[in-house]
Amino acid sequence: FPRIILPLSGVLAKLIDFGIAFVMLALMMLAYRILPNWNVLALPLLIAIMVMSSLGIGTWLTAMAVQYRDVKHALNFIIQLLMYASPVIYSASIIPAAWQSIYALNPMVGVIEGFRAALLGTGPMPWGWIGIGAVSSLGLLTTGLLYFRRQERLFADVA
Repeated sequence: FPRIILPLSGVLAKLIDFGIAFVMLALMMLAYRILPNWNVLALPLLIAIMVMSSLGIGTWLTAMAVQYRDVKHALNFIIQLLMYASPVIYSASIIPAAWQSIYALNPMVGVIEGFRAALLGTGPMPWGWIGIGAVSSLGLLTTGLLYFRRQERLFADVA
């Protein structure tokens, strides 16, 4: 069977979790009478960037975990590190302006700040960060798929 199904199934499973959580968020927003603005139309783009970056990282880590067994043990640490590198618990506006373009190379910066702008109206839609994140997400996905494809021939021998 096509081995790319393995990382893809993990991403799709988490996308279903995201959908359920998003419905719960919508219900809470209705209960608290918080209305999204017109930027909510950008949510499909933000979700696409999120899925591309997740699949890119997933293909990289899956291919590495087959060959290097220690990657599996480091995954929890890597995921926690990536969470702190993204503006999950803080706003990206606290990053100095000189570093914001570099910081936006993290695809989740534009996605998270875009979700905040669309759903909570915290500010204007950060199109610059979203654009930089989309390009880096596409780069992650492309290189991840290429690396996965190159390593795929070794999977049966190693695993």
